[in-house]
Amino acid sequence: MRPVVWGCALQVFALLCSQRTTATDYYVSSSGQDANSGTTPGAAWQTIAKVSSMLVSLRASDSVLFRRGDTFRDQLTLPSRLPYNFTFASYGNASAPLPVLSGALLVPANSGWTPLGNGTYALNLTSVFPALSFGAAGAAANLYVDSQRMTVARWPNRNLVNRSLMFRRASGTSGSNTLLTQDLPQPAGYFNGSTIHVRMANWMYSEFTVTGHTVAGGTARVTTASSLVPDLQWPSGFGFYFDNLLSELDSPGEWYFASNTKMLYLRTPNLDSPAAHTVELAYYVSAFRMSSACNRTTIT
Repeated sequence: MRPVVWGCALQVFALLCSQRTTATDYYVSSSGQDANSGTTPGAAWQTIAKVSSMLVSLRASDSVLFRRGDTFRDQLTLPSRLPYNFTFASYGNASAPLPVLSGALLVPANSGWTPLGNGTYALNLTSVFPALSFGAAGAAANLYVDSQRMTVARWPNRNLVNRSLMFRRASGTSGSNTLLTQDLPQPAGYFNGSTIHVRMANWMYSEFTVTGHTVAGGTARVTTASSLVPDLQWPSGFGFYFDNLLSELDSPGEWYFASNTKMLYLRTPNLDSPAAHTVELAYYVSAFRMSSACNRTTIT
C-alpha cells in the first residue's frame, strides 16, 4: 500500500505544481462586469478599480488584456510586489484602435453647466464627482473639449499669428524671487495668487505662485512664493506670462478651476454650451502608477 500512497501523493503534487505555473489571461471590457471571473472575453471585468484590486492575487506570467477600442478611466496602481513576467496588453478586433487608459474624468453632458454670459459656463465639480477630492494641485491639470486641449485663462492671451504678443519682458530682478518689469499695465495686486511662467532658457519655462504685485514709478514688482534654483537668476529681457486667473477668462478655448470653491469655468472654442461637447478633465497625474519594484512588468 505504501508505494500506491506515495504514487498518489506525487501525482497530486505534480497536478498542483502544473496548476500554479499555468499562466492565465484576464480580460477587461467597458461592457464587462466586475463580478465576472475575468478569464474569458465573455466574462470580462469592467473597471480599472477591479484590476487594481486583483493584481496582488495574480500569478507569475499572468496577463491583463484590455479590449481594443475601449477607454478606461481611472488610475491603475501597480503593487510593488507584482509577480514576475506580468504583462498588460490588448485583445479584440485588430483593426480597432488600441485601448486607452485615461487619467481624465469624463464630465457628463447633463452635469448642469450654468451660463454666466458672454460664452462662459460654470460647473461645481463636487456635485458631479462627490467621491473625489479636488485640491489645488494635480486634481485639475488639463481640460479637453472634443479631444482638443484648452488653455488655462492667461495674460497675455495666446496669439498664434504673432507669438511675440503672447509674452511680456522682464527688465531685471530684485533678490532671488522678485521680477521687475515696465511691461504690465494692470494695477497693483492684480496678479496676486496667479501663476507666473518665466522663460529661464531657450528651452525651458519655470512656474511660480505670485504672492505680491506692486507698482511704483512705472515699474512693477512681481514677488513669488519660492526662490529660484540656486545659482540661477531670471534672465533680463526674457519672456514671461501669467495664468490661473479667473479675471483673464476672456477668450474662446480658455478655462479656469477655482480650488477654493471647486468651481470649473469654461469658454468652449465656439462659446456654446459645454453640454454639447465631450469634456474631459485631467484628474490623475498619470493613468499608470508604478513602483520602483515593478521592473518585471511588460506593457505592450
